[in-house]
Amino acid sequence: MHWYDVLKSVRRISSAGEITSSVVADDTDLTPALASAWLGKFTRWGYLVRVGVRSGHGRPRTVYQLTSWGKRFSPARKAEATLRKVANNPKKKVKDEDV
Repeated sequence: MHWYDVLKSVRRISSAGEITSSVVADDTDLTPALASAWLGKFTRWGYLVRVGVRSGHGRPRTVYQLTSWGKRFSPARKAEATLRKVANNPKKKVKDEDV
């Protein structure tokens, strides 16, 4: 699964309720640990912000919220820009962060 698939899931979940690693894991068929790692990356990249911790039975759950950048960022637009970049310069290698 690519990072933008996970981000699309996060955006879909945010419109319906809380963003937690367990909810993202259920929606994307990732393990909770991998979903948590992606949420941490999205937080470092500026797409999400931690808004609190929910406690109940088990470990406390970190709750995230989309930032304004996360709400308006479009992975499809980024992919189109990358394709244009490659089309304009086919000899240039595309880096993972460009996709």
